[in-house]
Amino acid sequence: MKLFALAYAASLAVPAALYLVPLGGFTGAYSVSVVLGLAAFTIFANQFLLASRPAFLVSALGQKRLLTLHQSLPAVGIAAAVAHRTVKGMVGMDLESPQAALGGIALLLFVLAVLAAAFLMANTFWMRA
Repeated sequence: MKLFALAYAASLAVPAALYLVPLGGFTGAYSVSVVLGLAAFTIFANQFLLASRPAFLVSALGQKRLLTLHQSLPAVGIAAAVAHRTVKGMVGMDLESPQAALGGIALLLFVLAVLAAAFLMANTFWMRA
């Protein structure tokens, strides 16, 4: 369990460090925004690993804990993505550029995918009939 927690934390910290070290650390709100964006991306990328339920993770965490982690992390990823976009706007970055528009569309699609998964794949009352 501890090894998994360290590995998961490293998967979030390494991309951030690769970005921040050349800059000399956090240089302002923009670097915070980029780190939030990297964290959101990494959380969503790690979802594929969690969804595949590899044997080493099932043995380390147990299937129930692994599925709980897989179900709860999308909310954290979306919160990080919203914070990333919000901080970019606060810094004065153009949120109407093609790149920012693509990011906004991706965020909307992720929110819709998470909501669809919650309503269609969760063990809810309409799935029990």
